[in-house]
Amino acid sequence: MIRTRRGITIGVAGIVAATFAIIATGYHFGLTRLLGARADSVASLTDYAPADSDVVLYADVAALRASPLLQPLISVASNNTQEDADYAAFEHATGFDYGRDLDRFVLVSRKNSANAPSEIIVIGEGRFDEKKIRSYSLANGTIEHHGSREIFLVKSDTAGKTIALTFLAPNRIAISNSGNLDAILSPPPAAKPTTEGATDSTDGPALATRIARVEGAPLFAVWRTRNIPPNFAPGGIQSQQLSDLIHSLHWGDLTIQPMTDQLRLRLEGECETPDQAETLAGVLTTMRLFADGMLGSEGTKKNLDPQLLALWHQLLDSAEIAHTDRWASLNLDLSQDLLNYAAQHMKQTPAAGPAPHPVPKVASPAAPPSSPAQQK
Repeated sequence: MIRTRRGITIGVAGIVAATFAIIATGYHFGLTRLLGARADSVASLTDYAPADSDVVLYADVAALRASPLLQPLISVASNNTQEDADYAAFEHATGFDYGRDLDRFVLVSRKNSANAPSEIIVIGEGRFDEKKIRSYSLANGTIEHHGSREIFLVKSDTAGKTIALTFLAPNRIAISNSGNLDAILSPPPAAKPTTEGATDSTDGPALATRIARVEGAPLFAVWRTRNIPPNFAPGGIQSQQLSDLIHSLHWGDLTIQPMTDQLRLRLEGECETPDQAETLAGVLTTMRLFADGMLGSEGTKKNLDPQLLALWHQLLDSAEIAHTDRWASLNLDLSQDLLNYAAQHMKQTPAAGPAPHPVPKVASPAAPPSSPAQQK
């Protein structure tokens, strides 16, 4: 239940989180150690995603930066983003600024085994100083070779972790937190999109098919919903029907598209059967009606900022819920007023910064030994 104005303000962040937390995740993870410059197509980056990826996040950062609609949020996020020690050292040594130099990136999350931590791989395009980056990598790590390709292994600020980095092209770089890049440098044969009927999570072409559904958006995410615990109960709700419905989901995706005066969000879930998709759409409709009832209650009207109450009603009115075949979808339009409201309240609650951390210096390369003639 919504109790206070501050509580609902934080709630707005939850709605905008579907929009902006992804941009922030992309910025901070995607190149809170990354770099790049724009390429020819989305596919040229998403093709690097291994077929067994659990999550694929793509962002056309240059297009998002250029959107007047997103300027208030981007400005606030740029001022509030806290850089970790690894990135601070990298930025200091190379002069790279992801807010200025990164154009596009793909972030991939995958697991090598059920009990292993997730591997995060980022492939980015933009403008960067290859000489400085190479010098920084050699001064803080070692080098290996994958065929003719140089792989830099850089010590992470996190104990026991190594970051692997390589240049894929003059304007493209790949980085992994696992200490190797085998998943993209030695991938299985390229998977091509298949029919919409591919639901098997082990089917390589299935990932490419899902990406093909959404790749027209400047910001999207695709994920597979495997390894959900049998007793999973969202919000503590114990319901066998809800549990069965959640376990029927195989894939999900989110697209975010800036329009002239609103931000269009589309969330989709793919079920095992059309009947389950219809049921999921019905659950979403029920949730929308419940939210509408909460906003109309006397307690909410009493405790909620009138401006924010109107914005919530506007958001709910924009909701479109549908189902087609095995897919259920929810569309929401975030207005300019709602984005501005969120940006204003983000300014008032800045995130706490990390503890100060010394930035390591890049050692100068050692001078070559003098020849006997020079020694004389």
